[in-house]
Amino acid sequence: MRDEGTYILEAINEFLNVIRKTGLRGTVSHLNVKYDNGIPNEYLQRGMQMLKDARDIEHLNVYCDMLPTCFATGGALALLPPWLYADGWKKAQETMSTPEGRAKIKADFCRYWRFLDYGQWDRLLYIQPSYMPEICTRPFNELVKESGLSPFDYFISVLAAASSLEEVAKVHIQGTVFREQTMIDSVVTDPIYMWQTDSTVTVEDGPLAEQTANVQNYMSMTYFFTRYVRDLGAIPIEKALTKVSSIPASHFKLEGRGVLAEGYYADINVFDLNELKVNSTFSDVCRYSSGMDYVIVNGTPVIAKGEHTGARSGRALRHLPRK
Repeated sequence: MRDEGTYILEAINEFLNVIRKTGLRGTVSHLNVKYDNGIPNEYLQRGMQMLKDARDIEHLNVYCDMLPTCFATGGALALLPPWLYADGWKKAQETMSTPEGRAKIKADFCRYWRFLDYGQWDRLLYIQPSYMPEICTRPFNELVKESGLSPFDYFISVLAAASSLEEVAKVHIQGTVFREQTMIDSVVTDPIYMWQTDSTVTVEDGPLAEQTANVQNYMSMTYFFTRYVRDLGAIPIEKALTKVSSIPASHFKLEGRGVLAEGYYADINVFDLNELKVNSTFSDVCRYSSGMDYVIVNGTPVIAKGEHTGARSGRALRHLPRK
């Protein structure tokens, strides 16, 4: 959307106007409001109600989605004011190297994860620059304490160590951005929400793993089921499954998918809910979850007895009618 912060309600209305005028289907991805982030926390409920009214009163085909965790991944560059690097990264480094320059940056730091500017640095869990791998798996507050710097100054010093703007653009930050009860009351249980992982397909080692070393790539969907379905019992497994199968398949017109039915493509996961386990951690990121006994894609077993069979039976889904 155009904005997920101060103007999120206006952005949702703009989204709905497109749907109204075109008759298209639509999904707000992601509908989230980070708590204590510069706008009223109730904007999430107001945004949800706008979508519900659009569905119930106007009969518009709209949904929203969200990732499952209370922590989220962000881009460190989004916290910096654009004027800082407008004249190149070398000039930015010069500005960041002086007390006066840092003071100017700090005065214009209230953006994106605004709660950091409000002093809530305990919510920044990790900073992960590829050019400083030794700090990527260490808690941010631990690094700050060792440095003797303020959290802001340490954060800026890490970014200043990048050799180019391109390097800075790849720096991930992990932070606590949502309250769990809010997640349960909205994402987990509300029927307008579909679940998604906000992640990419990856592996456990090698060059691809190095580029995608983000815990959400290895645990998001497993976390949905282990935390909210099994451990908390916040939603029955039957309803949980529809959020990741039949509802998105229907909404995105993926014909022949999303349910178990004769003549469908046979995309099937077989697992014991009690055996599912998240193995990825911030200190040991690239680890698949375990407990998924069988994964059948287009009728072909890809995982059998928890092990990959070597089959590559997937295909790109372009929501075209079946022939």
